[in-house]
Amino acid sequence: MTTTHPELGTLIIKKPLVYILILLIYIIVFFLTLNIAEAEAPKYVPVYPSDLPEYKYYAYDEVINTWDKTQWEYFDDLIQRESSWCSTVWNGMYECTDTIYLENPTNGSNAYGLGQTMVSLHEVPEEFYSNPDMQIEWVVKYIQERYGTPEKAIIFHSKHNYY
Repeated sequence: MTTTHPELGTLIIKKPLVYILILLIYIIVFFLTLNIAEAEAPKYVPVYPSDLPEYKYYAYDEVINTWDKTQWEYFDDLIQRESSWCSTVWNGMYECTDTIYLENPTNGSNAYGLGQTMVSLHEVPEEFYSNPDMQIEWVVKYIQERYGTPEKAIIFHSKHNYY
């Protein structure tokens, strides 16, 4: 029930329950819109540093085109564990270098590049050593054939320290 204030001429609601109901409706609408916005957001959105190598963007595209955005987090983690996103690193090298060695200069295994491809077991062209995009394509295909998804590959890697 409302009435007009004799001096101010404005309407005043005599029942505070109406105020509470209106406030409750606003709160419900707010949280419903918030939940809808959260439901549409992707699970993982990478934030790239400004000095990111171009091939990491290529890798992201390959992953979401092969699987979906939810697999990027696992793929990113796997490559970080294997090579720290260094496309010229051999197993046993602990720093990224601009020098491209066609053979391992350390006593490590013959694992090379972003995904630490065992080049002694898999025939790779010489271009593989200098082409990060080719390495990414190889890793994506390898993961797809052997594990199905990067998520399954990282689970295996966590148990065995290789994939």
